[in-house]
Formats: sequence, structure tokens, C-alpha cells
Amino acid sequence: IILKGSGIVNIGDTEIPYVAFAIIGTSLWATFASGVTVPLAQLNANKPMLVQVNFRREALLVSAFFQVLFDTSIRLVIIAAIFLIFSLDPSWGMLLALPALLMLILLGFVIGMALIPLGMLYTDVAQVVGMIVGLWLFVTPVLYPAPEAGFLAALTRINPVAPVIVGTRDLLTLGTISDVVPFAVVSGLVILGLFVTWVIYRVSLPIVIERISA
Repeated sequence: IILKGSGIVNIGDTEIPYVAFAIIGTSLWATFASGVTVPLAQLNANKPMLVQVNFRREALLVSAFFQVLFDTSIRLVIIAAIFLIFSLDPSWGMLLALPALLMLILLGFVIGMALIPLGMLYTDVAQVVGMIVGLWLFVTPVLYPAPEAGFLAALTRINPVAPVIVGTRDLLTLGTISDVVPFAVVSGLVILGLFVTWVIYRVSLPIVIERISA
């Protein structure tokens, strides 16, 4: 924000004041990042209970999901404050931002669930994931508009988070999605991914618990 304001870095034009653009973008990114990291953290924190107590293992995923929802609700309060501070006009299209935000959470959750088997066996995985998520931020249109040309534009086109982040922010601030097709494609893959990762979770967790308790 400081570099943008001083003219040192040319971010490009944004539809809303850049400070609001950046804060909303980072809030959405934090929501995605929580979806990635919280499921594994929840399972690792409850390893002793998983080994000693017989209960439905999906309960931990549900708990992780509600934790992410709670964190997201706090970020929504921040976003609402940004709307007030910068006098941004709300629109009816903002209502569609809620299912888009849910899709962003689920995208993170799919990645997080896929990491659970390996992350429970090797604790370093959680640290590596945190580093990757931190670096991933800079190749995603969070702090800048989606580029239309160049190497960064090519990365954006293959980045599954980009259309969901951009689409959710567009719905929040403009009431419309600028590029519907990539958003719809990623959303469909997320729904499929939820089923696949749930099956992997169900099949692999007893094996992982046996390895841990051995």
C-alpha cells in the first residue's frame, strides 16, 4: 500500500480505492489460507484422542469447518467497516458473494483435506504448507488486479484460487463477476474434489492412526 501510494510500484487501476481493494483481497486470501491449514491443524491437535477414543472422525472436519466460518465472520466485519470508511456503494449482487465466499472456503478445505494423511505422519508438512501458502499469495491477484498479459497473467490462468478470489471480490465490490467461466469451472472441480478427498480421508485415516499408535 505504501509503495503504491508513493508511486514506486505501479499496481494498475482498480475499480475501488486501492487500500480497500488490498484489504478486501487479503481478507479473502486469509479465508482461503484458513481453509487450507485448519483441517490439518485440527487433526494434529487431536492425535491422542484419535488413537485412544473411537468416534466419528468426520467430527473433526466439521469442527475445523466451523472454526474457519467463525474466523471468516470476523473478516466480514472488517470488510463491512471498509465499505463504511470508503463509502462504497452496496448492491444486490453482493448477496451472491456469500456462496462465492463459501466456495473459496471449500477450495481451501479440499486442499487441506488432501494434505491430512501426509501431514499427520510428518509434522514438517504443516510448516511447508504455511510457507507455500505465503508465497502463493504473490502469484494470485490479491494485492493487484488480474493481469491480462505477461508471465504473471499465464500463472493467473492456471492458478485455481485466482478466479474464486477475483470473483468473490468482484461480487462484493461491483455486484458482478468479470469472468464467469473460470469461476464456474473451479467451482465444479471443488465439488468433485470434496467427494474425492472425503473418500481419501475415510480410507487413509485408519491406516494413519495405526501408524501413529505403533
